[in-house]
Amino acid sequence: MPLLNDGQALYLADILRHIPIVGPQDSVQRFLDVLSCTPFTMLPVVDETRLLGYAHQADIQFMLGIASGDARATALRQPVDQFMRGATLFLTADATLRAAEVQFAAGNTEMIAVIDEVGNYCGIVAARDLLCGVRMPLRLPTIGGMATPFGVYLSDGVNQGGVGNWALVSSGAVLGLLAVTSSFCVHAMFTAVGTAAHIDLSYLTEDYIAPSGDVKLGLLALSVHLCSTLVFLLMVRTTRIAGFHAAEHQTVHAIEHGEELLPELVARMPRPHPRCGTNLMGAGILFWNLSSLLRTLPGFDGDSATLVAILVTMVYWRRFGTMLQSVFTTKQASKTEIESGIYAAQQVINKYRSHGPRHRTALRRIWCSGMVQSLVGLAPTLIVLSMLLEHWMR
Repeated sequence: MPLLNDGQALYLADILRHIPIVGPQDSVQRFLDVLSCTPFTMLPVVDETRLLGYAHQADIQFMLGIASGDARATALRQPVDQFMRGATLFLTADATLRAAEVQFAAGNTEMIAVIDEVGNYCGIVAARDLLCGVRMPLRLPTIGGMATPFGVYLSDGVNQGGVGNWALVSSGAVLGLLAVTSSFCVHAMFTAVGTAAHIDLSYLTEDYIAPSGDVKLGLLALSVHLCSTLVFLLMVRTTRIAGFHAAEHQTVHAIEHGEELLPELVARMPRPHPRCGTNLMGAGILFWNLSSLLRTLPGFDGDSATLVAILVTMVYWRRFGTMLQSVFTTKQASKTEIESGIYAAQQVINKYRSHGPRHRTALRRIWCSGMVQSLVGLAPTLIVLSMLLEHWMR
């Protein structure tokens, strides 16, 4: 078994690459366009999940001899499967690196595709990675996770690491509790202010939408929405979820940057992450509040307000989401929280190495995302607490 330069054993999963692929009916022109974005002269040809063969640049270079521009354009529109070579060379996910070295030595190829136990395409192994003989970072598929009150959860879409599914359920329940509590606090505050001023403001709930053209009510409704959101975000920041959220992001950054999973290195990583769900929440906050306000202003109707809100949201949602992550939904992670992120990552990596690369089905990805478990905790909490709160206010 080849070794890394720190003496650690190297596995097939450590050098698996995920590169662009082409389908059998893709044109030769598309094959060349995709190929130009890779360091290789060949690409796997995959039909949905099945490896069919390889397309080689060398097999279509004869087209350079076609003098006529129209004739060459016609040739480039032909499907890839007219020129591809069969999948006679491949590795299974449980193969050893020695088996890969033997195939490369005998096959005179720069890459070999890897398939799982049922024949699904998983990625490729490159000869250069076996020849270089130096320490290489683990090439996991896209990794993501969630923060819970009990620790960090991570997954690569197949393997799960860190806290379990019930911790994800508890995370949804806690967020639901905070959402209802923030709504109640803001409603109580506006009702109290209205009572002191002898004005009825009890109708200003979080789901209240001001009538079109009424700027005063539009601003009042906006104030309620923004106050509820601000109180909710401030409450989130006071919980351990915010610290574990930062640790989750920093651990994922470390993996993606190829850093060793050491506390001092992980702690240097940035807290915001571009794939965080907070960005989607930020987009929702921007769109909802802006569209609700604009429809009350002179010169706007429902359609124009929605259009402007969509355009503004498309431009600013990532920057707004990054700001929300930096200020509210994450905070500086403690040593214990960083270690929770590292523990979750190590579990995912160990499972990935033990089981080898496997095809990620849509249902498995959805389950491993943690969204289903969180909704199991969030939905009942919101429904029950909202009903209790409505009954109490009556």
